[in-house]
Amino acid sequence: MDVKVAGVGSVPNGDYNHVSASGNVELFGLVKCKSIVAKGKIKGESLECQKSAKLSGNATFSGKVTAQELKASGKAAFGSDAFVKKSLRLSGDVKCTGDMKAEDINSSGALSVGGDMDAEKLKVTGALHCEGFIHAKETDIRFNSKTRLGTVNSSKVSIRLKTGKKILQCVYLFPLFIKKLRARTIVNMGISGDDVQVEHIVCPRVTGKKVRIGRGCKIDLVQYSEEIKISKNSKVGKVEKI
Repeated sequence: MDVKVAGVGSVPNGDYNHVSASGNVELFGLVKCKSIVAKGKIKGESLECQKSAKLSGNATFSGKVTAQELKASGKAAFGSDAFVKKSLRLSGDVKCTGDMKAEDINSSGALSVGGDMDAEKLKVTGALHCEGFIHAKETDIRFNSKTRLGTVNSSKVSIRLKTGKKILQCVYLFPLFIKKLRARTIVNMGISGDDVQVEHIVCPRVTGKKVRIGRGCKIDLVQYSEEIKISKNSKVGKVEKI
């Protein structure tokens, strides 16, 4: 059965076909459905969605959220894990207390993850705070504000400054601007992969087959097996061929 709530209302725990919620709506207990479209101020506990979940506005879930595909825009908070089988699209301010897993994660804005991140492809534009491990075949991060990562382990890693015209002008005209940015991208443990390209990061260790260290980096140890390139505008404590 379908359920539709508009204005102020609630959806009791249960198994539904399609859920449509707009306004100020609360979802009680475990809500199972094939699909859900929720707009406005949405408060829920746990959600299991067989197909697509679309959240916009201000959505908060205290428990686990699972879906085939999930799209969240605006402000969203997941109090536990967020597991998506295929595509996870995020825009705005999103926080996940637990682990976040999806085949394809694409985030623009500010994303904060308290646990681990697991994906085939991870693309972030804006800011990312991940306290745990990042496991992905491909990790692509374009940051423009404070970014803090635990450990990155990907076949292909690219972490770079998102450069618009105004930012490029600041990069070349005001060196102090770069120093501020440099301190804002911190990898606590290390980065490892086959093909690694980074710039403006602070990190204890970078390991890879092909490693390219761009400008603005401060790295204690760089290890490589095939190819190494280091910008003269970066500081590297030690380089080892492994």
